Amino acid sequence: MGEVQSKPVSIIAVNGGRVCEKKANGVLNTTADTRNKAQQWIIEPDPGDRSKMAFKNLGNNQYLRAMTGAHYGKVDTGQKQLWSLEPGHAPGSSWIRCLDYTDAYLCNSYGNHTINNTVWTWSRTGQEAAYTHTMLWYLRDADDTDFNPVATAAASAETNASAAADPAKAEKELKKREAALQAEKEARLKELQETEASLKKREDEIAAKEAKVKELDEREAAVKAKEAKLQQLQKKEAALKKLEQEIQAQEAAQQKQAEQLAEREKQTTGAQVSPGGGNAKRVQAELQKQMDALQEREKKLAAQEAATAKQQEQIASRERELERKDSDKPRVTGGRRKAGAADGDVQQTEDAKPKVTGGRREKNDETEKLEKANLLLQVRVEELEAQLEEARRARPIGNSGGFGGRGSMKLSQPGLCTFCKHNSWKAASGEGLAPPAGKSQWCKCGARR
Repeated sequence: MGEVQSKPVSIIAVNGGRVCEKKANGVLNTTADTRNKAQQWIIEPDPGDRSKMAFKNLGNNQYLRAMTGAHYGKVDTGQKQLWSLEPGHAPGSSWIRCLDYTDAYLCNSYGNHTINNTVWTWSRTGQEAAYTHTMLWYLRDADDTDFNPVATAAASAETNASAAADPAKAEKELKKREAALQAEKEARLKELQETEASLKKREDEIAAKEAKVKELDEREAAVKAKEAKLQQLQKKEAALKKLEQEIQAQEAAQQKQAEQLAEREKQTTGAQVSPGGGNAKRVQAELQKQMDALQEREKKLAAQEAATAKQQEQIASRERELERKDSDKPRVTGGRRKAGAADGDVQQTEDAKPKVTGGRREKNDETEKLEKANLLLQVRVEELEAQLEEARRARPIGNSGGFGGRGSMKLSQPGLCTFCKHNSWKAASGEGLAPPAGKSQWCKCGARR
C-alpha cells in the first residue's frame, strides 16, 4: 500500500469546470459537490517511483481504471492502476496518462459542458491541435469550498494592476515567485535524485540476484556432471565386480580340474609303473645332447664355409690379377724373341704361376665330409626319435608333466620346434609355418616333427 495523501482532490476538466464522479455506468463529468464522496479521489504515489500514482475513489474505495487504451476507451473504477501527470498548456493543468497503455489519456468527451458528460481515454499523438482542450485537467483540494474561478481571476487581475502601479512590490512578488519556483525545482530535483538512487539500488539488487542465480545454475550443472560421473563409476565398479566373480569362478574351476588331474596322475603312477620310463628319459636326454652337438657342429661348419668362401674369393682375385699381368706380357712365337730372352725364361715364368686348384679341392672335400657327418647325425636322430616314440607308446602320458609334456618332441604350439624353440618348420608355402597334415618336414636345427 502506497503513501496516502491526507486530503482528497477533485479531478476538474479545464474546458468545462465540471468534476469526475463515479456513477453506476462509469466515470462522468458533473457539477461539483464537496459533500459527494464519489467526486473525491485520494492520490497514492507508487513506492518505487513517486512520479507514478493511483487515484482511489472515496465513494467505493476502488481505483480509477481505464478499461482499454483505444479511442472511446471506457473509464470506470476497479483494481489499482497507475497513472502519471504531464504538464499541460493551461497554467497548473496536467495531462493524465494511463501507464498500462502506450498512448491513452483521460479525456472529457468532445469537451462538452453538459452535466454527466462521458469521460473516456483518447490518444494524444497527433490530436493535440484539435483535442487539447478536452484532455487537460486540474487537481484541486476537494474540501476547498471557497474555490471560485471567477473570483480568483478578479483577484489576479487586481494583483497585476497593483503590481504595475508599484514596481517595488512587483519586483518583490516576482522574487517571491522565483523563490517558490526554485524551491519547487529543488524539491523535484531531490525527488528525481532519490528516484534515480532507488532505481540504481534496485538495479544493483537485480544484478546481484542474477549473479546468484547464475552461480546456482553453474553449481547445479556441476552437481549434475558429478552425478553422471558417479553413475558411470558405479557402472564400471559393477562390471569389474562381475568380472572379478567370473575370474574367481574360472580359477576355482581350473583349481578343481588341476586337483582332479593330479589325483588321476597320482593314481595312474601308483597303479602302474612303466618299465620304459627311465629309458625314455635317458633317450630324451641323449637326443637333446645330440641336438646340442649338432647345433655346435653347424655353427663350426658355417664358420668354415665363410672362411672357405673368403679364401676362394682371395684365390679368384689372385687368378684375375695374374691373368691380367699375363695378358700384358708380349707373346713369344718362333724367332720373335726379345733380345737377351731364352727359352728357359719363358718356361720359368709359366712354372712360377701359383697352383690354385689344390686348395679349392681341399675345401670342397672338407665340406663334403661335414655334409656326410650331418647326414649320419640325421640318421641317428631318426633312430632316437623312433626309440622315443616306442617309449612313449609303452608308457601312458599324463597331462600334468613327465615325458610327453612340454619338453617332448610333441609341438607345444603349432609350427614350433620343441628343440630349437623356433617357429621354423619348412612348409610348402614358406618358412615359419606349420607343415601340412600328414607331412614330416625338417627343421633348420635338424629335428623332425
